[in-house]
Amino acid sequence: MYPWYIMILHIGLKYFYKYTYLMKLYLTLILILLLIIGGSNGIRLIYFAMYTFFLCFIYFPQIMGFFKLTLLTKIGESSYFLYLIHESVGVFLIYLFGKYFLPNSFIWPIFLMIFFIIVSYYFTILVDKKINKWLRNKLHI
Repeated sequence: MYPWYIMILHIGLKYFYKYTYLMKLYLTLILILLLIIGGSNGIRLIYFAMYTFFLCFIYFPQIMGFFKLTLLTKIGESSYFLYLIHESVGVFLIYLFGKYFLPNSFIWPIFLMIFFIIVSYYFTILVDKKINKWLRNKLHI
């Protein structure tokens, strides 16, 4: 019996015959990569999901329509500030307070992600957009 990811890729190759040879080649390379990469099936699942999202983004953009949801769009607009604060402040807070959430230590990082998304959204609305507007007026852009 083949592992699940080989069967999924085989089915994908079977039904993608009407698309370009480039896509078939890419799917074949993904299969080879997944076979070569060591680790558990969980790691292989992560790689498979990444490649699948990439293929859908390039070849089937209509499938990726859920990214147009209002919530995801707002998170995307505020992602730069989220990028700036997540590592330094987030890692520090996880290190500082994570031990108080044991044995369910996954709760604290999830709470922090939600908190940082909210903070970055309001920072973007209250500070970043106003500064951008002021700078555009001053620079006449």
